[in-house]
Amino acid sequence: MIRTLLVILLAVLCAGNAVPAEQGQLDASPALFSVLAAINAAGYDADLDSPANDPIREAVRKNLASKNIPCLNDLKQFFASHRQKGWTAELSQYISFALSVDGPPAFEYRFQHYLLPPDVQPLTGFETLMARFHREADIGTLWKQAQSAFERQIERYHQPVSAAVLEVNGYMRNTSGGFLGRRFQIYIDLLGAPNQIHTRSYADDYFVVLTPSPEPQVEDVRHAYLHYLLDPLATKYGMVL
Repeated sequence: MIRTLLVILLAVLCAGNAVPAEQGQLDASPALFSVLAAINAAGYDADLDSPANDPIREAVRKNLASKNIPCLNDLKQFFASHRQKGWTAELSQYISFALSVDGPPAFEYRFQHYLLPPDVQPLTGFETLMARFHREADIGTLWKQAQSAFERQIERYHQPVSAAVLEVNGYMRNTSGGFLGRRFQIYIDLLGAPNQIHTRSYADDYFVVLTPSPEPQVEDVRHAYLHYLLDPLATKYGMVL
């Protein structure tokens, strides 16, 4: 049954029924940077000793530890009261939050509360804390100082990711990259524990978040891109079966 569905989906793509999509990017996110800076200051200590960490993580942590941040105690209490069973789940909920807001300085939600991802809904109030933290810790300056580190990692991923996407498009004879209004967005995150990839599909956006790793996580990106292309077709044509 699954194989039959895949054949149908590939046939639809190859027939040219897909229309041009908004092209995604390989980039860094100020919202992710701010949120992960906040949780690093609040008690997110996952894999601090790993050699795969980007040096910018330690630099940001030291910078924040040297500052008098009025909201820090409130931030630590919030973090402690929303702990998960493991570091991966811990990071995951805050990545979901960062992808659900417009980012600094207000961190307003992009969706109505009832439309928020399930792991974001319990974080109500964090948006207010983030607005305070971003301002009081002067995260805007840290963000500017971190640009060279992000540029190095983006350059490291650019060629292999471009090749992976072109390979998938060529295999599926898909020149559009998806459907009208949809976006495939890859974010490089340098403040999370290394060797992780997080994917999210929110409304018309498909996000991939990559943390530092010894080698670019290209196979995971290729897999995520396939999901980006096929998932809408599976939803649309699933009733064929």
